[in-house]
Amino acid sequence: MNGLRLVLAVALPLAVLVIGFAGFSFIKANPPEAQKRPAQRTTMVPVDATRLEPQDYAVTLRSFGSVIPRKQTTLVTQVSGVISEVSDNFQAGSTFEKGDVLLKLDASDYEIAVRGAEASLIQARANYTEEKARGDQAASDWKKLGKKGKPGALLLRTPQRQAAQAQVQSAQAQLDKAQLDLARTQILAPYAGQVLGTAVDEGRFVTTGSALGDVFASGALDVRLPLNSSQLEHMDISSIGAEDAFVELISSDGSSKVQAKLARSEGQIDVTTRQLFVVAEVSAGEELAVGQFVEARLSGRKYQDVFVVPERLVRPEGDVFLVEDGQVKRAAVELLYSDGEDAVVSGLQTGDVLVLTPLGSAVSGLRIAATIDGVEPPRSSGGGSGRPVKGEAADQKRPKRGDDSTKAARSQP
Repeated sequence: MNGLRLVLAVALPLAVLVIGFAGFSFIKANPPEAQKRPAQRTTMVPVDATRLEPQDYAVTLRSFGSVIPRKQTTLVTQVSGVISEVSDNFQAGSTFEKGDVLLKLDASDYEIAVRGAEASLIQARANYTEEKARGDQAASDWKKLGKKGKPGALLLRTPQRQAAQAQVQSAQAQLDKAQLDLARTQILAPYAGQVLGTAVDEGRFVTTGSALGDVFASGALDVRLPLNSSQLEHMDISSIGAEDAFVELISSDGSSKVQAKLARSEGQIDVTTRQLFVVAEVSAGEELAVGQFVEARLSGRKYQDVFVVPERLVRPEGDVFLVEDGQVKRAAVELLYSDGEDAVVSGLQTGDVLVLTPLGSAVSGLRIAATIDGVEPPRSSGGGSGRPVKGEAADQKRPKRGDDSTKAARSQP
């Protein structure tokens, strides 16, 4: 029994060692083959780009306004009375000539007043004639009596004659006033024009100063155009009113375009809106109606040798994305002007390649494959995405300064 235990104690460890050694030898003789992963291809982002060239840029300012008559009048009564007649020309939209009778008031009371004033004038003239005759008779009697010296004013009835003469002048003034009131019962057109709107009709009683309607003169029209502080920075105010200062007016539906003269500015900035109003004068005969809403395009400041890029490409940080050596590069620019579509900037160089594709928050160094002005980059012969970067395509036309290959080429005889 003890002998069996001794055999097991020796044989089992030996068996384990033999089996382990045999397994190690098998694994060593047949090692597993490691699977190799294919080399990853470098991904380049395809973008559209354009090569920049400096240019001259004329700023066009946009504003909006309504067509208003240059001369507009509210007709009012200067006497009171009942409207007895309304002309067919005194209707909204009707036209009239200067001096046309537009309205008539009942003139009965004013005709009576004229006749009364005429009678008063006749009576006053008679009194004056009588007092003058009395004075002349007194002077004649003075001479007949052989009295020496000059007769007094009371004897000659001078005060009475002067009072009678004053009564004549007063009666004449009353007659003039009555005749003027009678004439004012007819409302005459102050100029040739058109009726904008009416406020009364036949049979209505009106008092002195009552508004009858609005009229405006035919012919030239005006358009008031507001310019904010930002627009004023790009506007040469001194050019307003010059012979060549014009503005293009476009109707709201775009059906008509009219060239108007930029005649004047109103000279002061509105304290509420902080805007300056300029006035464009529209010549007679143009196809614009009073009250019509129009868009105005004004010529502003002119910039020379600047770069014009889409405004959406100018980042809030004040830079744009360029292509350099097949990578994205940020370039700071100075924004000179923008109109919502285009941005006029400085700080770039002739031949810089501007990225047109939005890249969001891309960082400098991002590898890209740029299609420049519609020309796609050629396929690369090595690995990668197959679309070379700018250094392999566009930039090969313009080697960088300090490039070793350029220097070597220049040093060859």
